[in-house]
Amino acid sequence: MTKSKDETPRDARPKMAVPQATKAPDLEKITLGEDQGSGQIWETFMGNLIARNVQTAILYPFRPPQDKDNGKSVIVLPGGGYKFLSMEHEGFKAARALCDLGFTAYVLAYRTVPTAVSSDAFFEDMVAGFKLLGSTPPPENPLAVTDLDHAIAAVRGLNRSAPIGVLGFSAGARTAIRWLEQCSSDAAIEQVALIYPAMAKMQNVAISPDIFVAIAQDDPVFKAHRFALIDGLLNAGISVDFHLFDKGGHGFGMSSTGTTASAWFEAYQNWLSTRP
Repeated sequence: MTKSKDETPRDARPKMAVPQATKAPDLEKITLGEDQGSGQIWETFMGNLIARNVQTAILYPFRPPQDKDNGKSVIVLPGGGYKFLSMEHEGFKAARALCDLGFTAYVLAYRTVPTAVSSDAFFEDMVAGFKLLGSTPPPENPLAVTDLDHAIAAVRGLNRSAPIGVLGFSAGARTAIRWLEQCSSDAAIEQVALIYPAMAKMQNVAISPDIFVAIAQDDPVFKAHRFALIDGLLNAGISVDFHLFDKGGHGFGMSSTGTTASAWFEAYQNWLSTRP
C-alpha cells in the first residue's frame, strides 16, 4: 500500500455548470445486444463529454499501432453514478493512454438509468446527488453488469487467447465489482483496476484476478467504508495493489488535479507491466 501526501493541492478541474448539448463522437462502435433506439443524449458537462439516457450498450474500440500491439485488451468503464457516463474524462482519454502502452482498449457505454431530457433539470438532479455522495448507499444497475458480461464475451470472441483486463471508474468500478461477485467461476479475466470505487466489502468473490485500487483519502466514497474492500480482498487471498492518495477528491479520472492523485495512471501502468 502506498500513501502519498500533498502539501498545496491545486485542483484544476472545471466547476459544475448546466450541461451543453453536443454531437455524438464519430467513432467506430460495436453494438451489444438489440438496438433499443437512439434516445441517448450527448453533452459537455464540467468540461467533459458525457452520454446519458443510454438505452443500448456500445463498445468503442481503440487499437494501438501494429508495431506496438502487445496482444492484450482492456475494457474501460466510465463512471457517472449510473445517471450519465463520463465518456472523455474516464473513457476515451484512458483508452488512448492504454493504446500508447500497446493495449487494445474498448470503452463500454453501458446502459444508464433514465434522466430528464432537459439539461437544466438534469443539472439540478446532479447537484443534489453530489451533495449525498458517500452518505447514502451507492446505486445499483444490474443492466450495466449484464452489459459488462456481454462486452467481455464480445472481446473474448475477437481473440480467444488474448488476456483481458477491466478498468472501471466510480460507478464503472462498482459494475466491475458486481460482475466479479456474480460471474461464473470459469470467466477468464486476468486483471481488474478499480478507480475510486465504493469501498464496501465485496459480498462474494467468484473469481480472483489481480486487482489494482486507487482512491483519495478526502473522497467521501472512501470515508464511508475506508479499508473494508481492501481487507476483504486480502482476506480472500486476492493480490491487491492499493494506492491511497492524500487528496484528489472523487472523480479525478485522467485530469491533472494538482494533487498526487494525478499519478495514479503511472502507478497503474507500472502495475500492468508486471502482469502476464
